[in-house]
Amino acid sequence: MSKEKDFLFDDIGPIAQRRVWIGSAIATLIILWVMWIVIQRFADNGQFELRRWELFAHPGTWKFLAGGLANTLKAAAITACISFPLSIFMALARLSKNPILSKPAVAFVEFFRSMPLVILILFIAVSAPTTGIFKLSGLWVLVIGMSMYYIAVFSEVVRAGIISLPSGQREAAMALGMNYRQSMRLIELPQALYAMTPAIMSQLLFLVQDTSIGYIIPYEELLRRGKNIESYQPISILQTYLVVTLVYAIVSLSLLWLTNRIERSRELATPRIPKGA
Repeated sequence: MSKEKDFLFDDIGPIAQRRVWIGSAIATLIILWVMWIVIQRFADNGQFELRRWELFAHPGTWKFLAGGLANTLKAAAITACISFPLSIFMALARLSKNPILSKPAVAFVEFFRSMPLVILILFIAVSAPTTGIFKLSGLWVLVIGMSMYYIAVFSEVVRAGIISLPSGQREAAMALGMNYRQSMRLIELPQALYAMTPAIMSQLLFLVQDTSIGYIIPYEELLRRGKNIESYQPISILQTYLVVTLVYAIVSLSLLWLTNRIERSRELATPRIPKGA
């Protein structure tokens, strides 16, 4: 822990440490007890019978699920590549003092942030074919709906990072002869993106998880592939969704690990205050 954190937050004493340890031990025991009850219920209902799991002994099942995972990551990657760059322009437009830029940006962000994502995707899926102007595949219905939603979400993250910067940053840039655009492009925006990296990574995690809404379009993502397997083997419904949940958990934990690595590298890069300073 850096000295700044030591200055802001006092280290807990031995009594508090003992209480934290006792609370953690009790919480762990409760979780293990609940897991044991769940496992016992599964066993009593025959959920661990071999005939319910033999489907996953075939390589074709895993290849089918891997294709769904590839479609999930594809939709998430396209959405991130579209929504994040546009969110930067949306955040700058909202911070602009020009009402022609700021008012439409505020309306866009507030509207799509308040709109449930599943309703937005369903609206696009239903309205696109009925207009007769264009036809969209399941992938692009999902990508367009998620992109509009996450442009609004990411723009608020970027805007919060810019607002959190000290006002002296812009004043120093102005003193060096920079105008507003140069200050924002060269000084403020890079610092805001650096400061908001953990929040951006957290939103990327939610973005990957939200691709499961493609199940209702339908788009052949991971959850939809799980539904197809469950329809083929009805006795393995619970087992199928357990496997799909584990795959989602592995992807989410990988992103969390990457987020923690980024935060750790940021802490190592932060200058430490020497003792006695």
